[in-house]
Amino acid sequence: MISFMKSNILSVLIFCAGLVAVGFDQSQAAFASINCEAPPEKIYLLRHGEKTDTLYDAVLSEAGIKRARALVQAIGQEDIAAIYVTQLQRTQMTARPLARYKQLSMITVNDDSVHQLMHMMCTRHKNTIIVSVGHSYTIPTILEELGLMRIKPDYGDIFIITFNTNGAVKLEKQRFGD
Repeated sequence: MISFMKSNILSVLIFCAGLVAVGFDQSQAAFASINCEAPPEKIYLLRHGEKTDTLYDAVLSEAGIKRARALVQAIGQEDIAAIYVTQLQRTQMTARPLARYKQLSMITVNDDSVHQLMHMMCTRHKNTIIVSVGHSYTIPTILEELGLMRIKPDYGDIFIITFNTNGAVKLEKQRFGD
């Protein structure tokens, strides 16, 4: 598991995998730019499951469907307030088993609207737990907008972003569905 804590001072973070990141805690600045009084308590950020082909709106493969079902086992015990997906089928198919299990509707945001997604998470679900299913090209941007290291996700990666009351952000990277 990769884990790190961002503080209000310059941090040098060394991961077990040999990655190094240097940066300031910019999470409050990112949320302040959208007039957020309080960030969500926790965000589960993950890439959709494996897809059948490279088409723009490809559906999940059998492996992707299996991984989507495994998401319920991975985080189904959490008190999830909202599940965000993009307009593309593969994110919706990945989130659907969890949404059904939690009896939640999925909230759709266009894959090119990261700022809108962040605004919605902040203004609609303060101090709650949120799931966001995205893409290899949206997740690094979301992490960066939160003042965290830009990481390209693999299938099965789940980023757990926790916001402390003092404004510090903790990022953990775990795996599910393997």
